[in-house]
Amino acid sequence: MRKRPNNTQVLAIVLFVLACVIGMLSQKQSQPDMKIPRARYTDATPLGGKGLRLLLERLNYQTRVENQVVKAIPENARVWLLLDPLTYFSLRESKLLLQWVENGGTLIWSATSMESAQNDREREEEHQSTGIQHLRAQLDINHVGADRNLYGRSSEPLPPLANLQQHAVSEVWSGVKKAQASAGFLEVGRPHLPLARISSNTQLAQIPYGKGRVFVVPDALLFTNYALSKPDNAVLLSNLIRLHASEKSLVIFDERQHGETEEKFEENWLYYLMQPPLRYAVIQIFVAALLVALLYGRRLGTPVPLPDAGPVTRASQWAQAMGALFQKVGRPRAAGEILAEDFRRQLARRLGLSINDSDALIAARASEAGGGSARAIEHLLQRIRTSSDNEAQVLHDSQEMDKILRSLDQR
Repeated sequence: MRKRPNNTQVLAIVLFVLACVIGMLSQKQSQPDMKIPRARYTDATPLGGKGLRLLLERLNYQTRVENQVVKAIPENARVWLLLDPLTYFSLRESKLLLQWVENGGTLIWSATSMESAQNDREREEEHQSTGIQHLRAQLDINHVGADRNLYGRSSEPLPPLANLQQHAVSEVWSGVKKAQASAGFLEVGRPHLPLARISSNTQLAQIPYGKGRVFVVPDALLFTNYALSKPDNAVLLSNLIRLHASEKSLVIFDERQHGETEEKFEENWLYYLMQPPLRYAVIQIFVAALLVALLYGRRLGTPVPLPDAGPVTRASQWAQAMGALFQKVGRPRAAGEILAEDFRRQLARRLGLSINDSDALIAARASEAGGGSARAIEHLLQRIRTSSDNEAQVLHDSQEMDKILRSLDQR
């Protein structure tokens, strides 16, 4: 017959499920509800960058995601993709990146502004990123915006894409007839070459920087999975990469998020557990486990008394164990002798007598104090000299000794 769960177990299960549901809801609410494209390395959603990574690998490039503190740029790195608007890093790393570009590297940067971020968390993180601010100042990015009217006309999960207009004949546009990008635009104060425009606004600009160059876009939509499904967008991006990086060279997706705390930053399992929204789920599971432990550790019902097993004859149990031991070593009378000697010692001490006093005197005093038979007590005292090798007799004598000692304790 299956045992039915008690009320404590049912309550614990309900509380655990409730805590997990609350954790999932808090996790969902803590995730940024945003339409800003991020083009992240492993993200297969429409605004992710997995399609770009697969395209680059198909073109025989090596790809890697960078999410830790950068001490030095890899030697085989030729293209650095800074597309995620939530990426932020230190001033030192920003200078290191620009030095690499100046020596011949290619940086492709989505210069999404704070105004285009759609929640306070993004604004706070970008405000703390002195590295991003340094890039913006060095490249003289004056303004990044978007036509808000275009962003609200469609029921699609992404803003509608506007046709690009070819500004000048360039190898970047080789084989490209109908590329598309978002309605975003930017203003660059530094000398640059506009590669794509919408109306009079620049959508894609090439900024010379030392021996290298920086390609700036208002947002990362052009590099997302959704945009790569549009005609000629993949051709445009392939041209952009192949003109500045040979095959088998390294293309890095920058997804760092450590700001100026780079010296204390270390990505381990504890770091990831403490990052929201996973942190809230862990806290909820911990609270649920604590509630279960408290409920199982505390008795909520009526106490059930233990069954009465009767008095325990400790002396007889000891005698039985010792008797079995002495039987094995060939000394069957040793247990009785030890019991009798110990009984005489305890009895004399409780009566205030000496163990050298006569059996009759000790028995008489014990009879007066405990109310037992003086003859029976004297008989037990003599067992030290006439101990039997009968185990049953030894057990009976030990029980009688225990009763006499108990009667003295009760009076």
